[in-house]
Amino acid sequence: MDLEKLKEEQSRLSQKVVLIDHLKQVERIAGADQAYLDQDTIIGVIVIVDTKTQEIIEIKHAVKKCQIQYIPNFLSYREGPAIMEAYSLLENDFDVLMLEGNGILHPRRLGIASHIGISINKPTIGVAKSLLCGTVDGNSVYIGKEVVGKIIRPHEHTKDLIVSPGHLITLQKAYEIAKSLIIKPYKLPYPLAMAHKHAAKIKHKLKGTLG
Repeated sequence: MDLEKLKEEQSRLSQKVVLIDHLKQVERIAGADQAYLDQDTIIGVIVIVDTKTQEIIEIKHAVKKCQIQYIPNFLSYREGPAIMEAYSLLENDFDVLMLEGNGILHPRRLGIASHIGISINKPTIGVAKSLLCGTVDGNSVYIGKEVVGKIIRPHEHTKDLIVSPGHLITLQKAYEIAKSLIIKPYKLPYPLAMAHKHAAKIKHKLKGTLG
């Protein structure tokens, strides 16, 4: 793929990101995660959970061949297609989608959470395990003078998570939702933890079938 063209596309799409809360309620939150069957085959999983009861409402997955190798700042082009296909299979609606990765905390303000959010036109939140860019001051992450992310310490002696808004949500609301869904013993917000768990299960099952 032509990376210069992808950069141009990211910059263009980032202009469509809306950082205003479009949430009537926060009752059903979806988590999206990925697992790799091999170096070039990805399993995209979406799990919808009830935030009050922690009940899993629906799980869908899709298996896709990656169209691009892993390149920092272009994660959505590698992992996005499998997530989008899993999304197309869902039979239930949700209020917010959480993705492992970044929203506007990105050199061109279009991490995977923002990219997917624009594609599905729903509120999205990025939750990353490491700092992609920017500078940290207290629990805030800055790019220039703008606060684009917030840091959460899930539990004592665990690594920090970096939350950033993806689309149709403010940073403050994204931070509040992510923080409220940190439930012991999980190190990720509950919807993401469930997506991660089921991605591993599906991978194990598919590996067994292939084997």
